[in-house]
Amino acid sequence: MSMHYATYMIDCNKLNGEEEEIIEEPQQELSVQESVKSISAFKPVPVKQELTDNISSRVVSEITDWFDTFNFAPISVPQEPELKYKGLIFPDTLVELLVQPTIITGKTTMSVIIINCDDAEIMGYISEKTDLQEHIQSESELMPLIVNPVKGMACVGCYTEDDVWYRATILDVLPQQNAVSVFYVDYGNTEKLPLQRIRKCKEEWTKVPMMSFFVTLWKVTTGPEFDLESCITMLTNSLASPPYTMIIEAREPCLQVELFTADGEIAYQSLIDVGLLANI
Repeated sequence: MSMHYATYMIDCNKLNGEEEEIIEEPQQELSVQESVKSISAFKPVPVKQELTDNISSRVVSEITDWFDTFNFAPISVPQEPELKYKGLIFPDTLVELLVQPTIITGKTTMSVIIINCDDAEIMGYISEKTDLQEHIQSESELMPLIVNPVKGMACVGCYTEDDVWYRATILDVLPQQNAVSVFYVDYGNTEKLPLQRIRKCKEEWTKVPMMSFFVTLWKVTTGPEFDLESCITMLTNSLASPPYTMIIEAREPCLQVELFTADGEIAYQSLIDVGLLANI
């Protein structure tokens, strides 16, 4: 059997009943030096200044000019109108129509609408448009406002003179005035409207083509001594008793026509007699 030895250290003071004296050593004070924060905020160096500090004066001048003249413009994304109207198509066989001038647009040009003709399809459109107008008047005010108007967009507009809703198309957008310029497609006249007086157009309302169209008087011109305003006023007065029989004489580059009264006389003969209009 092997033996193990253990060594014990005996505290004599405890054996004698004496208390052990505990000597407390003074704690060393830790000196913590508070870090000093920088009081200067981060200031990014302008690009021109950074370049100036690192390149020659000649290059600095060129770079400075480049920064001063470079302009950042917002990207303009062209938009296509959601809905558009189609124009009337005149068959070559259609030569004579009964029409009403709606607005004189130039010295010898005007917008007209058809009262009657021998083309069944066009007469069908006239009937559809009459029925359609009732729906437009009763439903337009309930249609959504147009938030982002686009040139060429089909819409409906509330005409200022009679507060009636008509089919229209946007000719121009006037953001500074919060308004648009519209063209009333079934009558040929234009006006500026605030956005509150236009509405979105139902797709079914665009199925009928535009019922107004532009014509120019055939083989007549005006003298240079007559200004545009005088010509428009006198031509408007001479065509104040519609309807007129319209004869299509040429189709290119636009419809060139003659207008006759019910008696078979040229409707604007009085203007030819006074020299405002002259045959060419």
